[in-house]
Amino acid sequence: MKNNKFQIMRRLIIVGMASIALLFAACNVNSPMNPNQDQQSIETVAVDNVLGKSKTAEKASKKSENKGKVYDYPQFASRKLAYDQVEKHYAGGSMKAKNGASFKLQGGALTPPAGTPDGASVTIEMLIEKDEKTKELIFTFGPHGSQFNPPAEVWIDYSEIGNNGVNLYYISDDGNYIEQEPEAIDRKNKKMMLLIPHFSRYAIAHSR
Repeated sequence: MKNNKFQIMRRLIIVGMASIALLFAACNVNSPMNPNQDQQSIETVAVDNVLGKSKTAEKASKKSENKGKVYDYPQFASRKLAYDQVEKHYAGGSMKAKNGASFKLQGGALTPPAGTPDGASVTIEMLIEKDEKTKELIFTFGPHGSQFNPPAEVWIDYSEIGNNGVNLYYISDDGNYIEQEPEAIDRKNKKMMLLIPHFSRYAIAHSR
């Protein structure tokens, strides 16, 4: 009889200890028996999905930026150059359009058009137009007849045109396109530089 009671007590103690052990296991955060474990896993997956979508969107945004911006045309920029009565030459200057095209001239380089009054200021101009049919950009510099020594430095942004088959052209007075070789090309920023000894018209376009 005593042995039976002892065995029953022993079983109760073992069952009790097992219950306590299971309770502690369930409370463990990393335990598979934790009722919150599935919810935490779901939340982790949800966060990973959001981060994944965010990274994908960021890559898409950067890819879109690399294609270049689209600007409104025509664009116009100008700069007034004063005549230095002491140095007896025109001041230098620069101008820049919204699409990134720029013009830079050193002091003393400008010879104004014939008929310009002595000592009169000269306003240099840059007009940029876009042919919607061919997608080419046409640059017209003025006033016509202006000459530069040393040549003026012009940077042209061609990111709107694309990378394949983009060429630089000089447009003659009779409208013919004559292909030119740029002085420098910045392929990373999609720009090309040319040196011009006088004002004229230029274009960047796909091969004609």
